[in-house]
Amino acid sequence: MTKVKLIIGTYNSEPPGSTDDQLEKKYQNSYKPFLKVLYEYPKIRASLHYSGALLEWFEQKHPEFIILINEMIKRRQIELLGGGFYSPVLSLIPAKDRINQIELLTTYIRKKFGKRPRGFWLNEFIWEPFICSSLHSSGMKYTFLEDTQFRRAGVENGDIYEPCNTEDQGKTITVLPVHTRLLKTAEEHSPEEFINILLEIEQEKPNTHISLMFDGSMLNCKSADQKAITGKWQGTFFKLLSDKYRSRFTITRAGDFIKTLSILKKVYFPVSSGERIDFQALSTEKQNEWIHGRGRHNHKKNSAECPNGYFRQFLTKYDESTYLYSKMLFTHNLVSQTKSDKSRKRSAGEEILKSQTHFPYWHGKYVGFYDAHIRQHAYQSLINSEKNIREKGNFSTNLQSLDFDMDGIAEYLYRGQYINVYVHGRGGRIFELDYLVTPWNYLNTIKRYPESYHTQEKLKYKTDSYFRDAFLDHFLSLQTGKMDFETGTYSEKGDFLNGLYDLLELDREHKEFTLYREGYVSNRKVSIEKKYNFKKNYIEVTYRIKNQEESKELSVIFGSELNFSFFSAETNSITEKTEKKSIKGIKDLAIHDTKNKVLLSINSTSGFDLWKFPVYSSTKVNDAIKELYQYSSFLLRWELDLQGSEVWENTVTVKLEKK
Repeated sequence: MTKVKLIIGTYNSEPPGSTDDQLEKKYQNSYKPFLKVLYEYPKIRASLHYSGALLEWFEQKHPEFIILINEMIKRRQIELLGGGFYSPVLSLIPAKDRINQIELLTTYIRKKFGKRPRGFWLNEFIWEPFICSSLHSSGMKYTFLEDTQFRRAGVENGDIYEPCNTEDQGKTITVLPVHTRLLKTAEEHSPEEFINILLEIEQEKPNTHISLMFDGSMLNCKSADQKAITGKWQGTFFKLLSDKYRSRFTITRAGDFIKTLSILKKVYFPVSSGERIDFQALSTEKQNEWIHGRGRHNHKKNSAECPNGYFRQFLTKYDESTYLYSKMLFTHNLVSQTKSDKSRKRSAGEEILKSQTHFPYWHGKYVGFYDAHIRQHAYQSLINSEKNIREKGNFSTNLQSLDFDMDGIAEYLYRGQYINVYVHGRGGRIFELDYLVTPWNYLNTIKRYPESYHTQEKLKYKTDSYFRDAFLDHFLSLQTGKMDFETGTYSEKGDFLNGLYDLLELDREHKEFTLYREGYVSNRKVSIEKKYNFKKNYIEVTYRIKNQEESKELSVIFGSELNFSFFSAETNSITEKTEKKSIKGIKDLAIHDTKNKVLLSINSTSGFDLWKFPVYSSTKVNDAIKELYQYSSFLLRWELDLQGSEVWENTVTVKLEKK
C-alpha cells in the first residue's frame, strides 16, 4: 500500500505598524494555540514561516514562544522557512534589496535557531521569472507556488501534485505546489472527512505529494468567507494522522522531502500570483463583469475560466500605491548615490527594507491599502531613510523636475531641511507633504475607490472621482451646500481638478515654479496661474484666476481643497474660536495635530469661508463593511464675481512647526 507524502505548515506575518494590542490578540488567538497543539504531536512534522518582524516581536513580548520553536527544531519536528524579513513583494523591489531582505531573515534564523533555512516562502505566491535567480543566489533550494500557477504553466492532471524545477539565467530552484483548494475543503469538513478526501486523491495518483500550507494568522478566525480551522480541529487532525491513519501517510518537512527527489520535470512559470490576489488585482469593473457572468453561466470561482490579473496591476488600480512604490524607488536611489559614511548608509538602507512590506500596496484578504496606519508606517520608514543620509551642513535644499511616478508627466520635488513637497502636473496639486521633524507624511491620503463588494445599501460614503490631495482647484455653483460637497453629490463646474497644468517657469535658485492651465468653468474660458514657493518650513501658493471671456461675467465659488492625514479623526482640532465645521470670513486657521504635537497654520491674503470634515472609506474588514478614517478635509472658499478679462489674485500659506 502506497502512502501519501504530506507536508503541513503555516505562513505567518503581520503588517508593520500593527499595535501591540493587535499583535497580542493574534498571538493568543492563532499563533500560540497552533504551536501548542503541534507540540503535543511530535510525529507531525511541519514547515513554518514567520516574518522577521513577527519573530522580533515574539522575542520581545513572548520569549517563551521562541524557546518553544527552538526546542521543536532541535527535536527535528519543524523547520523554519526563509523569506523576506519585512514580507516584501520581491518583484517590486530592487535586486540588491531582494538579496538584503532574504539575507536579513536568513541571518536572524541562523543566529537565533542555529539552522540556515533552505526553503523560501514567497508572500502571496507573487511570482515573476527572475525571482528564481535571486532565490538561488541567496542559497535557497526550494519555494512554493499555488497549484493554480502550475496549471497556468501548462501542468495538468495528476502532475499537479508533483514538484518541479524552474530556471532563470542558468540558476535553478525546486518548486512545490501548494494545494489551496484543498485548504478550502478542510474548512468545510471534519478532520476525518478531510483525511478521506486526501486518500481519495492518493487512489487516483499513487505516491502522491500534497502540501497544505495554512495562513497562520487566520487559524481560529471565522469569517463569512471561511469557517475557522479551530484548535480542536487541528488537534483531532493531528491525532488521526499520528494514530489511526499513520500507515497511510508519510508526514515530512519540505526540506526533508526535497532531499528524496531525483529527476524533476522543468517548468517555466508565467508572471502570476495566488488566485485570490490575481482576482483582486483586476479592476472593479472586470471583477463585476466576471461575478455577474458567473451567475449567468454558473461558473465556479475556482474554474479555469476565472480571469487572471497579477500583482503589479494594483499599482494602476490604486494610484496611491504607485506613489508609495515610486517613493521607495526614489529613496533607494538617493541612498545608493549618497556619499554618507557607511553607518548612516546602512541605517538608511534598513529603513528602506522596512518600507517594502507588501501590505500597503493592495486590498483583498487584508485591509492593506485602506489602512492609513500601514501606509503611514511605510512612509515614515522612507522619511527616516532620507533623514539618515542627510549629514548636517552637507545637505542643500533643492527643487527638481522629473517623472517621479513614471506616468509620462513631470512632477516637481522640493526637498527642504524640514519639509519635502511633491507637486503633480495633473491638477497642479501637492501629493506628498513630509514633515521630517516628526516624521509624518501629511498627504498620506487616498481616493476612495469603487470595490466589487460595494452595493448601494452598504456604501455609506461615496467613492471619489479625483485625487484627494492638497491645493485642489474646485469651481462650485453658488447653491452648492456643505453636505453636497462632503457626500460628493455636488456638480463640479470647472475642468481643473484632473486637468493637466503646464510649466511656465522653474526657478531652482529661489525654490519656486509656476504652473498654468486654461480650461472652462460653466462654458466660460478661465485660466489659473499657480505659483509655488517653498521656504524653510512653509509652502506659499499664489493663485491668479482670470476670466478669459471679454464680455461675459463669471460668478462662481472657487474652492481650494486641502486634505491632511492625521492619526485619527480625534487627534486633530482647530482653534477654539473656529471649532464649527462651517466658518465664514477668516484669514487664519490653526490646526493642531495632537498626536504628533505639530501645528499646521493656514493663512490667506483674502478672507475665506471654511468647510471641514473627516473623510472615511467604506471598506471590507474580514466579513463586514466598516467605515475607516482616512484623513481630514478643509475647503477654503471664495465667492468670485469676475468681469470680462478680470483677474483675482490670492496667496495661501501653509506652515508646519513643532509645538
